[in-house]
Amino acid sequence: MNDAVHPNIKTLIERMESALQREDFSEVLHASASIFETLAKDIVNIPTIQNQTLKSFFDRFRQDSTLPKEILNYILDVYEMRNKTPLAGHGSTQASNLSRESAIVLCELTKAFVNIEYRTRSSSEVMLLAQSENNNAIILNISLSDSGFEKEPSDNMKGDFVEAIYAAQTGIPIRFQISYLPLQLLEEIVNSERFQDSSLNIRTAKVEIKKLIDHSRYLREIMEDALNLISMKSIINQIEDVSDLISIINGTPSALMKGHIDTKRNLWIETIYDAPGELPTKQNREKGDWIDVFHKNLKLASRFFLGKEQTQTLLDHMGLQSTAGLIGGGWDYYDLTMDIRFQKAIPAILIEVVTNEVAKNPELDINEVLHPSYWRIGLS
Repeated sequence: MNDAVHPNIKTLIERMESALQREDFSEVLHASASIFETLAKDIVNIPTIQNQTLKSFFDRFRQDSTLPKEILNYILDVYEMRNKTPLAGHGSTQASNLSRESAIVLCELTKAFVNIEYRTRSSSEVMLLAQSENNNAIILNISLSDSGFEKEPSDNMKGDFVEAIYAAQTGIPIRFQISYLPLQLLEEIVNSERFQDSSLNIRTAKVEIKKLIDHSRYLREIMEDALNLISMKSIINQIEDVSDLISIINGTPSALMKGHIDTKRNLWIETIYDAPGELPTKQNREKGDWIDVFHKNLKLASRFFLGKEQTQTLLDHMGLQSTAGLIGGGWDYYDLTMDIRFQKAIPAILIEVVTNEVAKNPELDINEVLHPSYWRIGLS
């Protein structure tokens, strides 16, 4: 446990682990929620919130925490579940409905989140970005969640990005090394002492988590390969300032995950990762439209999602009354607004090129393949 962790949290963690040993799973949930509430009060550190419930100041905790939104949503779910679970938050004549496996996962996730919050706070610059020259390349170590950067990049990080952009524009490639938060969490859980239990249930859960680890490593590799293509002149010459690069990086995980569209209600559905167990799964739902992006000469096609406001901005920019005007392939990449190019189109193109292994085809000039003049947009 990180030395910076508040002593009250250490006490609550001991209480949580003791409850798990006694198989008092409702108490595990109660202790976990109390840990998160104590963590939030320590991070926000305002006297007026010390006697308030977590939910009453959770928006402020979102602002001050270094944790990504997926974890913060999970924390709020745990806190709300405590109030609904028999014997966890209130007295009840009903039996607890938490299983042993769920309690074990909750216990390990709670400790992992606490460690990440304090570790990130005490060594954020090392965790988020380091820059060096290696084999005539600029190495950028960045930490990403499924929604991009966990927090707005610091001024120091932006300065490093500015230098990296200049280097790439003068012929020195950028190489990204990603610390992928979901992978970190899964590895911490599967290597924890609790998961060394030899029982059938734990061994089964461990195998399932290892499958997720393998998949997360694959996702990290794809994102690294995609971002490494930013050094190509076709891409780097489009970047005018550091905000453009940040937009591409932020958009890359979403371009890879994609989620799915509910065509009947026209909703973008993005499932947020939950660890194996019985804790609830949250979903982000947003109205909007898919836009196709495809290569004129090669069989390369992807799509990106625009929320309702971005869709309207694009229609106004293109002088269209509705998205029906985008049907077909008559629109050029350059018809996109600049923010949509960097946030949506370029990440979608990079992921499409990497997943189709175009860069490994010796007959193709990858720089030419990526050139924006070869890409069209439309609505299928």
